[in-house]
Amino acid sequence: MRTITSLALTAAILAWAAPARAGIAFDDFGPGDAFDQVEGYVAAGGGSFGVLTVAAQFTSAASGELSTIRLALAYLAGTNAFTVSLRADDGGMPGSTVLESFSLADLPAYGHPYAPESVTSVLHPSLVAGSKYWLEVAAADTSTLGTWNFNTTDASGLVSQTGSGTLTGTLPAFAVNVTAVPEPSSLALSGAALACVAASALRRRATAGRIGPLRHRPR
Repeated sequence: MRTITSLALTAAILAWAAPARAGIAFDDFGPGDAFDQVEGYVAAGGGSFGVLTVAAQFTSAASGELSTIRLALAYLAGTNAFTVSLRADDGGMPGSTVLESFSLADLPAYGHPYAPESVTSVLHPSLVAGSKYWLEVAAADTSTLGTWNFNTTDASGLVSQTGSGTLTGTLPAFAVNVTAVPEPSSLALSGAALACVAASALRRRATAGRIGPLRHRPR
């Protein structure tokens, strides 16, 4: 009975101490990752548009390590290659600190229904709930032309585009996911619980190995 009680107590402690495994830092996609398939912000490396780098600010709704990013990015012309960067905020502008960047190629062509592009973090930088960050899209070549399409959920915020400055407008469609990291106190509590169960098991084993005094029933 003591064994069942110890295991149940440990399970309860670990369940209480363990944080959520994943969280949504930001997501302005509609149901089923819906977004505006027609309009969006132009990202260009040169040509008649000039150099147009697009960045969208968001406030993280969860703390944790960066897991994945999804965004509605399509190819228009030139070399089919883009760079996506997660940047720190610097007074309401994209900061110089790049938390992680990703190279994308062979994106779907604009003008046809397409699904969001997804990237998986390798560096797993930490995001803090309530802090502001920027997701930036840049053309990887002077001939590259693409579009980062709008969301359809009426989400708005700060958008920065080279040559146009920073303005408040419709945000492009994207989502940022994080994986929660256990707090040091939670890890310590979990370790203590496991240590208690181990000590209890050793005591039971030692008790089971002892033989008590023999007793004779008088006739």
